[in-house]
Amino acid sequence: MKIIAEPENTTAKPSPLTTVLQIVRKHYVFFIFMVLLAVLMVLVMVYRPQLPGFGELKANFFVFGLSLQAVVLILIIGIFLLYRWIKTGRQVTSTLAWAIAFLAYSSTFVGLLFKSFRSPSDSSIFLFTWANDSIPSIFFLFRRTMIWWIGLMYIGIASIMTKSRLKQFGPGIAFVGVGYLIFCIGLLGYGQIEPTMYAFLYGLWTPLCAAITYCFYIYGRDSKLASPKIIGGVRPPRDHVPGLGAVALYRWDLYVLHLVLRVQHLAGHHPGRVRDASL
Repeated sequence: MKIIAEPENTTAKPSPLTTVLQIVRKHYVFFIFMVLLAVLMVLVMVYRPQLPGFGELKANFFVFGLSLQAVVLILIIGIFLLYRWIKTGRQVTSTLAWAIAFLAYSSTFVGLLFKSFRSPSDSSIFLFTWANDSIPSIFFLFRRTMIWWIGLMYIGIASIMTKSRLKQFGPGIAFVGVGYLIFCIGLLGYGQIEPTMYAFLYGLWTPLCAAITYCFYIYGRDSKLASPKIIGGVRPPRDHVPGLGAVALYRWDLYVLHLVLRVQHLAGHHPGRVRDASL
């Protein structure tokens, strides 16, 4: 019996540096944008620009109105996503992650809602002292949900784009850990709200929102779905989720609803196409 030896694989494995350079060249627009964000973060942390007040808009009615609107919209999104997760057999990780993210995030605006109630005779007196987020510990209590939101939003999109549990949950947990580190040191350690939020928003929140938006675009490009591209800000929508109206044009998070519906529909009819994008 003659044994024929299989030819050896002579293809050289690219070095880590080569792989990194290939990724940078492929997504150079994204990396340029992230560098610009980093420069902006440094400038903001150094100069701390502030806008002046707008006269009568210093009153509390507009805080109450905007907070109430935010609470209602975000709760509707969270409840609907949770409903979709239950109705689809409780199997879609992204839907559950996004539902928890929005339900938790609504508490941030609940705090602002109650903070707007002041004494009629003295606007510096809060009627609900537990909502006075000028106190660092109370500020931490309500704003920590921003950390949960960013971590869960990443886990949601990552669970669609990759099957690797490490890629799905590892970075998300790391983002939450870094966020808590910033909050604990800045708010609970030094008791400084303003520099802490500058560091959090420009050092973590904004870059991660940009990265998650880019992930939506990558998934939409590879899966041929329109909704992720809309969330990624690539093109105007061809169709809308019924009932969302014109406000959806200005809130990309509402298009998460559209994405969930499209992904679940696709999973039911073409399961092989749901995970055709890769991180």
